[in-house]
Amino acid sequence: MYDMMLILVVSVKYREPSLLWPGRIDRKIEFPLPDIKTRRRIFQIHTSRMTLADDVNLEEFVMTKDECSGADIKEICSESGLLALKEQRMKVCHIFTCKIVFFYIRLLLDKAFVITLILSAIIIVVLYTFCLGCIHAF
Repeated sequence: MYDMMLILVVSVKYREPSLLWPGRIDRKIEFPLPDIKTRRRIFQIHTSRMTLADDVNLEEFVMTKDECSGADIKEICSESGLLALKEQRMKVCHIFTCKIVFFYIRLLLDKAFVITLILSAIIIVVLYTFCLGCIHAF
């Protein structure tokens, strides 16, 4: 009747090599981070319906060396617009865009810090449990 197709999306920083053994995953499609030309176009798309102040220089954000995906750029544009609305401004100002970019970078660093703390806590619990097992064995 119908052929079943399973699409598995794996998005991780560290990929277990055995995951790519033959017969496990048939196709591997990587989506690299956008280059400068693509970043410029993504910024244009997501700011095309916004009123930008004269001091907004999108080229400055396009040329940054940060590793932003298309979704990250969309989020920066959306949050800049929302911040302008919250401040009851008619235009998105450069300062709003900078605030969002710095907030976004800080959020990424905080997430990495929180993940490190969680992993450290898990390791401590595992070691503590292991040590209790060793103590009870005596």
